[in-house]
Amino acid sequence: MYTSEFISANTVENMIKSRGGDNSHHEQFVKELQKVHKEYNGRLTEADMLERHIIQARARAAAEEERIVNLCQMEVPENYSHIKMPPVRSTFRWCVDSKLLKDHNLICPEDYIMDPEIISRAPKGKLSNLNECERIHRKPVSESGFFLFPHACCQKKDRPSQKSAWKNDMSRPQRQKDRAYLQRLEDRHNFLKNPRFFPPNSLCGGKSLILPQKKVQRMIAGRKRTTARNASQDVYMLPYFLTFLSLQMTVELQNMTSTSQCLRIIPPATDAFSIGLGHFPGEGGLVAPGMSCYYVVQFIPEYLSDYKDYILVESQTTYPLLVPLEGRRPPPILTLPHILDCGPCLVGGVKFTEFLCKNEGSSIGKFCIMPKHIWPPPHFRAVATLGYVEQEPFGIRPAVFELAPGQSTLIEVVFMPTVPEVVSVKYILICDNCQINDLTVTGLGQLIALKLLSVTGGESSPMPGELVDVTAKHLVRFGSLNPKSKAEKTLVLRNLTYV
Repeated sequence: MYTSEFISANTVENMIKSRGGDNSHHEQFVKELQKVHKEYNGRLTEADMLERHIIQARARAAAEEERIVNLCQMEVPENYSHIKMPPVRSTFRWCVDSKLLKDHNLICPEDYIMDPEIISRAPKGKLSNLNECERIHRKPVSESGFFLFPHACCQKKDRPSQKSAWKNDMSRPQRQKDRAYLQRLEDRHNFLKNPRFFPPNSLCGGKSLILPQKKVQRMIAGRKRTTARNASQDVYMLPYFLTFLSLQMTVELQNMTSTSQCLRIIPPATDAFSIGLGHFPGEGGLVAPGMSCYYVVQFIPEYLSDYKDYILVESQTTYPLLVPLEGRRPPPILTLPHILDCGPCLVGGVKFTEFLCKNEGSSIGKFCIMPKHIWPPPHFRAVATLGYVEQEPFGIRPAVFELAPGQSTLIEVVFMPTVPEVVSVKYILICDNCQINDLTVTGLGQLIALKLLSVTGGESSPMPGELVDVTAKHLVRFGSLNPKSKAEKTLVLRNLTYV
């Protein structure tokens, strides 16, 4: 028992018509389904062609057999006319295309008729001396070029003369009278139509009852080739602030032509948008000139990101109408810079820096800070820590925070350099509306560096043979002093670091 769902022809056409999207598996399924449907239609066409050919061959064979019986019946005396003639030999063998049947694995007459074919030759002499049977042999009975077999014809030589064909023809005055009558019937249907019933884009110069003539000319030139258009705006945007919140908006489609139109709506491809049944001004789904139909579009977002889709409106014209749909949430706007510079710090020291972060947008937002090399995480709970988000030699907190419009918080960054150089790491700031921003945290590690500018009395030079520190760059010498006396010198030093 087959338990799979039956796929009708209308379902296949709708899936092929509305194909498109990011799902590659669905595109491959529709492609394979279209190939199978095409092969199925081809086989049905071949089956219909074979059935029609066999029926026509049987009809030709039956007509030829009946004609042969009637010819043979004419030779029977009147006293024996009540006796039925025996059946004649079947002519179906020469009325059907055996090669066509064999190509489609069907039984042909050659499979069950074993007697050899009799080859007939044309008689010698003039064409006017040919008898009726020989003329029948030369006459094809089908468009495929089949000829009747010679033995199927009668050998009667004398036939009654037939009435001439010209005696059955009508006279010349009667023929002229009939032709005049037919011409009057044709003139009744070739009347001059009202130009307002022509479409605006026709070659007959149709005029619209609603649009001005300049707008009709632009439509003919190809600047606007739609019969139905949106009456209010080109893009339908639905603002929202919460997930799984059902929002509805009405789309109005107005018929801008002078003829009634039947519309067909191709629904959106994404799951966030759905469209209901249309509300038409009359019965039958037709929209009269100047009238409008309404469709309700429902929007249920699963995430707080932006959604884009469209509705395709098809009518009796060549060009469909595209109605874009957008679901957009105003994003939160933070004053946090993309580069967080902690400044210089001594190697082995610790420096804390705070940055003000304020939400200047119109919607609330939840944010998470994590190292860039672990994105995307298996789950946000794995990276949402209470302390610092460490990435040597930096740490940043808080890892998770929420800001309403107008609120602010402090982002604290700790810097613990281990090498005297410029260090920078990458963090990412993730918002609940699926937007990602890069944060670069940088700092400068420095060692202690001093420079002696001046000393009272100036610097001294070592005496020959005097023991001094070879690593010292400067020598300050005091003069001879008595015990318990003192001497002072002033040294001016400069700090070469930014700490």
